[in-house]
Amino acid sequence: MEADALHIDSWKNVKHSFSNGHIAHAYLLEGSPSKQGVDLSVRMLQLLFCEDVEKPNTTCSCCQSIRSQKHVDTLWLEPSSKSRQIVVADVENLINRMHKTSFSGGWKAAVILYADRLQPMAQHKLLKILEEPPGRSILILVSENVSGLLPTIKSRCQRIKCGASEKSFDINIETIFSIFPPQSGIEAIMATNQITEFLSAAAECHIDQLTLDQSKDDDSISKEVLDARLAAYRKQDQHMIVEQLLYWLRDIVAVQMELAPSSLFFPTYYERLAELGARYHLDELLFMLQGIEQLSRRMSTTLPERQVLEDAFREMIV
Repeated sequence: MEADALHIDSWKNVKHSFSNGHIAHAYLLEGSPSKQGVDLSVRMLQLLFCEDVEKPNTTCSCCQSIRSQKHVDTLWLEPSSKSRQIVVADVENLINRMHKTSFSGGWKAAVILYADRLQPMAQHKLLKILEEPPGRSILILVSENVSGLLPTIKSRCQRIKCGASEKSFDINIETIFSIFPPQSGIEAIMATNQITEFLSAAAECHIDQLTLDQSKDDDSISKEVLDARLAAYRKQDQHMIVEQLLYWLRDIVAVQMELAPSSLFFPTYYERLAELGARYHLDELLFMLQGIEQLSRRMSTTLPERQVLEDAFREMIV
């Protein structure tokens, strides 16, 4: 579907849901934070705050203040021009604002542009409001590169595609769950290949985005700074993958212990989790968890990334 057509279709679906009172507490808009993504965010907030019968009329004072990002009950958050990151303090301020009483007596809203630029600790802090959202509040995350977001954040948001670029990439390792934990050397190699492919595709997205950012800046960014940012993104992507692997193994343990499906990170894979829970002993799963917990540290060494992954996966074969 063409980007504009996708954007229009997304808007129609959102408008229909809002008119029927089906409003989620959090949305993840997969689109450009400077184009379709921010435009849909504005429209959603206008639909929510507009006081006209025909919502949104786009010309009332509420709609105009939202368009200019000055509405009293909305907060817009994006990376600072220097760090290109959204830090913990920014998220703490957002949470504090969202828990305060609305000035207009209605909804409170926050929009995070370039949500993939949230630092890891900031993302964990954001989970607090996603897990326990205040009443009559809505949080909108906008990103072209959803691979930079924790799986737990993505799972707690209603996802809407609104013209994401072809370079948009989501690191989602669910495609390897059929061979993880690996039972043979071949499966260990297959899992390694898939993960390195995920990381390579994500790296291309980061390069494209950093190049675009540089073209928009008045000040030139040195190659050393660009390389440092790419290295930081690589480390973050590695962390995302390791975290998903840990969630998967913990889910196997949870199913083995007969915990409620609502406690799982990957509840849609319950049958596969139950199969694995019956296959392994608890001490074997705990050994695997220990190995994956050490994977981030091992990937920070000078050893080749592929070698570290394959070695770790081969150690899991029982």
